[in-house]
Amino acid sequence: MASSDTSNPVAPRITWSTLLFPFQVGFSYSWPLLPHTFGAEVNLGERIADVEEWARIVDRAHMPSVDIAARRLVSAIAHRLDRSDALIDAVMVWENILGTSSEVTFRVSAALAKLLERDPVNRRALRRKLSEIYGIRSRLVHGAPIDESTLQKACTDAIDVAVKALRSSYSRGGDWLSLSSNDRSDMILLEWQ
Repeated sequence: MASSDTSNPVAPRITWSTLLFPFQVGFSYSWPLLPHTFGAEVNLGERIADVEEWARIVDRAHMPSVDIAARRLVSAIAHRLDRSDALIDAVMVWENILGTSSEVTFRVSAALAKLLERDPVNRRALRRKLSEIYGIRSRLVHGAPIDESTLQKACTDAIDVAVKALRSSYSRGGDWLSLSSNDRSDMILLEWQ
C-alpha cells in the first residue's frame, strides 16, 4: 500500500522460515510454498512513515471480506512468475472489492472508474480501459492467445488499479469494508455524486 509506484509496487514477503519441533530429529516445515519474483532491493528508509501509516490503516480497517483481495494482490506482485497468472490475480482483486453477480465487466469497471477518477471525461476513458483489461483477462482464461506485450501492459495496468482500489477501500475504513462487494458497488454507482 505504501509503494510510491502503483504500477510496479513492492510487496512484503517471507523469504524463508522453518519450524523445528523440539526433541524430534528430521521433522520440520519450511516456507514459503510459493516461488518469489525478486526485483531490485528496495530501501524503505525514506518511506518508513508511509509504511507505518498504511500498517495502521490496514490494521484498523481490515475485514475478512477483503482477504481475497489482499492475498491476490500480494500474489500478483510477489509470487506470480507468469504474467498471465498475475493479471488474473489482479483482476480478482477488482472483483473482490466491487464484484457483483450480474453484468460483471460493466459494473466492476464502472464502479472502479468512479471510485478512482473524479473527472467524468477521464472516468469514461478509464472505464473503457478497465473493460479492455477485463476482456484480455477473459480471453486468457478461456484459452485465447494473447500477444506478450498486450499481456504485459494489461498486467501492469491491472496491478496499478488493484493497488489504488485497495488503498481507497482501506482508507474508507472498516464500515466500508464490512459491506459486501455488491453493496459497495451499488453505493458507488447509485448513491455517490
